[in-house]
Amino acid sequence: MSDYNNPNGQNPYGQDPYGQNPYGQTNQNPYGQNTQDSYYQSGQPNQSSGPTPGMTYQNTANLNQQNDYQYQQGYQYQQGNNQYQNYGQSYSQQQNYSYNDDSNKNSGLGVASLVLSILGCTSFIGLILGIVALVKKDGRKKGCAIAGVIISGVWLLGSIILMIFSAKFSSKIIEKLNNSTTESTTSSLFDTTEATTEDFSFDDSTFTDETNDNFSSDDAQTAEEKIDDLLDEFNAATTEYSQPGFNGDEIANSLVVTDYTKFDDYLNIYYMVVENPTTYAVDMDVSVNYYDDTDKIIGTDSYSQYAIDGGKKALFIFYPDDPFSKVQYKITVKEPQWYIPASNDIEYEVSEVDEKIVLTVKNTSDRDLDSVDASVLFFKDGKVVGNDYAYFLDSDYKFKAGDEMSKEMNNYGEFDSYELFLYPKVSNY
Repeated sequence: MSDYNNPNGQNPYGQDPYGQNPYGQTNQNPYGQNTQDSYYQSGQPNQSSGPTPGMTYQNTANLNQQNDYQYQQGYQYQQGNNQYQNYGQSYSQQQNYSYNDDSNKNSGLGVASLVLSILGCTSFIGLILGIVALVKKDGRKKGCAIAGVIISGVWLLGSIILMIFSAKFSSKIIEKLNNSTTESTTSSLFDTTEATTEDFSFDDSTFTDETNDNFSSDDAQTAEEKIDDLLDEFNAATTEYSQPGFNGDEIANSLVVTDYTKFDDYLNIYYMVVENPTTYAVDMDVSVNYYDDTDKIIGTDSYSQYAIDGGKKALFIFYPDDPFSKVQYKITVKEPQWYIPASNDIEYEVSEVDEKIVLTVKNTSDRDLDSVDASVLFFKDGKVVGNDYAYFLDSDYKFKAGDEMSKEMNNYGEFDSYELFLYPKVSNY
């Protein structure tokens, strides 16, 4: 008959793996025979339905508790020994497993070498990492490192071959381009020579064949003279704006100069207003020397204005580094060369608004102007209190015929009068 707590009728803790219990027989009660605790002796539950005669129920319970404690102590010792053996076995297995696991792993440097070599652009780094992984003795697999070294080597070798091929191919292309450029230039020169020869109107008898073997020295001198004539005609075309009777020195002596100064904590400014009272258009170059109280020169400046029409004024603005006590200037006047004044090609209007003016300029001619420059001086109580400038050009850097533009010119302060300077120009080339 099986116990309800042990359906197999066996010891629920299993057989002792060590054989004999070192504490003696487990079925012997060291405190004497206990017929009531037969469960621990035979593996069968106590068949008695009550306590042993002569013992109270309480004593029987105490005895059973003591037997329980004794048995649990023995089992715990056995279980501790089993755990010790199991731990030793587990530790040995763990050591064996760890050793085998390291030998089966790939080298980290080898994997990195393989990845970098596949990318191509980093193959050189992959080659270095692969070599390091092969040399390093860590007991790990070297397959990835070998593959990385091979792939990196292929990339590097291919790159060297490609560079050599590209250099040779590029040199051939450049040589062909140079040859084609030389041929086209030579052809162009021959064409120009033929056209120039027709212009020179050489006598056909001068040339006996196509190679010009009998070209004489007199003919060469004639050709040089013709070339000089063509250059003179070209220069005359670029300076077709001619003013008969122009004398730069006389005009310079007739110029009227008014100058102003402005000193503050931030800037030192010297203004020169130069009026051209003649009927000639001029280019002006101005050079300035600055002196202190002891007549020691402390600075220099220079500036130019082009295409100043007769009867007009030009404004020159200089910014010396230090305050000065005296100024000495020199004005050189030349006939306009690069630009021609176009004062008659524009109309303008000025509106005063608070601390600024708004200048509106219109090109009333049928030609495009290369530029219209404007400058202004602001006065208060007869002293210069500010200046500004503006350029009238469109996105094509032209002021086209019929166009009209407006620009603000600011003083950033109060003023009671102003003087405006306009320089409309067209190119002379």
